[in-house]
Amino acid sequence: VVGTGGFASGPLLFVASILRIPTIIHEQNSFPGITNRLLSKFVDKICVSYDGMGSYFPNKKIVKTGNPIRKYLYEKTNKIKAVEYFDLDPTKKTILIVGGSLGAEPINKVISNKIFSFSNYQIIWQTGKFNYNEYKELASNYKNVNVFKFIEKMNYAYSVADVIISRAGALAIAEICFLQKTAILVPSPYVSENHQMKNAEALVSKEACILIEEHKLETNLLESINKLLGNAKYSQRLASNAKSLSFNNSSSKIVKVLNNLIYD
Repeated sequence: VVGTGGFASGPLLFVASILRIPTIIHEQNSFPGITNRLLSKFVDKICVSYDGMGSYFPNKKIVKTGNPIRKYLYEKTNKIKAVEYFDLDPTKKTILIVGGSLGAEPINKVISNKIFSFSNYQIIWQTGKFNYNEYKELASNYKNVNVFKFIEKMNYAYSVADVIISRAGALAIAEICFLQKTAILVPSPYVSENHQMKNAEALVSKEACILIEEHKLETNLLESINKLLGNAKYSQRLASNAKSLSFNNSSSKIVKVLNNLIYD
């Protein structure tokens, strides 16, 4: 039985452990939620993605596997096709803005307010389904802006992005690090136990991203973008440090842990 956190997994894994059914928890974040912290006393193995998890879990149970990413992101992307797909100017810097499939309204609002300041750049902007109708007209008013409800070809979007503005969810970070991208992370303050802030802080401690708290976005975003896109060495250093935190074949590593328990 495998759990990934959340209150619903608590009683299921607890009972499984009592019945001596092999159990695993996969902790995606740098700061585990209360369910996983409690379950760690009972489960057989704990798959993690960050250093220092021995502060929360028994060291003998920890296996560093990383977080799985979408399979097609392992495939090499044709950047020329990606540029054509988004109808971009290959000579201009590109900013990718993602807030998840539901969108991130505070990020969207700041981008909208400052859209005139991005004239030197081109933007690929995933607003999420709830905000799309509010912002889609900006693509008509500004030729450098591409607005999407949802981006189907994220491999294309990642490949052309010089800077990514994103929330700090564990899976988004896993993809950013694996693809060696420069990122500005804006943690959501509305998630349990503020784990997105802790995820971003883990990267900042390795100089692997820029962190902007949501309430400082209006004043700090444009300055941070200009700093990254105006200083190639600094931007590349952040991306390189991010890559050093990534994992290859996380899914396979988790399956190996499963198999070892099943056939032990």
